[in-house]
Amino acid sequence: MKSLARVAVVGFTGVVLLKIGTSFIGPLLAMLLGLIFLTVKIAVAAAVLYFVYSLIKRREESDEVEVEDIVREAEIIVEDAVDTVDDAIDDVMDAVDDTLDDL
Repeated sequence: MKSLARVAVVGFTGVVLLKIGTSFIGPLLAMLLGLIFLTVKIAVAAAVLYFVYSLIKRREESDEVEVEDIVREAEIIVEDAVDTVDDAIDDVMDAVDDTLDDL
């Protein structure tokens, strides 16, 4: 009977200590998990903001590059047009010279 009483006392003490422990550990664990999830939430918000910022920055850079590319292409087109006009003028002048020589 003494051994049964010891087992009962140990079991009862264990249940009481478990209840007391969970009453302290539960809120501490909840606070710790809350802080961890708050940190994760802030990190995700920062990552989203950085992603949006990088998209905006890339768009601004691509606009500048597009303008520079357009200016370069326009310069090439103008140079080609000037060369074409010069060639056309030379052809007309040669034709005029040939016509004048024939007269």
